Amino acid sequence: MSLRRARLTARAMWVAGVSMIALTTMLIGLNPPIRREVLAWVDRRFSGRPYAVERMVAAFSSRLRDPVDLTMVISDLNTVVTRAEEPTSTGYWLRGERGR
Repeated sequence: MSLRRARLTARAMWVAGVSMIALTTMLIGLNPPIRREVLAWVDRRFSGRPYAVERMVAAFSSRLRDPVDLTMVISDLNTVVTRAEEPTSTGYWLRGERGR
């Protein structure tokens, strides 16, 4: 392939890419409800975090309705927080007997 043809091909690919980005941005900007739907779909498809977090919190709170063991609560809470937020570390402060 000649140098001139290679440059034209590269330029055509660049123009096509920029055109696609501009068209997508324009369509999303013109129709916010579609944007929300697309973002919700992407969120569900790739991370699903908001939906998974709601289910995890509901399951955790339902376990707290019964008499519980404190070490089990801390373990469950740590699991829920780690899955929901992916922190680098977690810690908990518990009040002593005087705090009641």
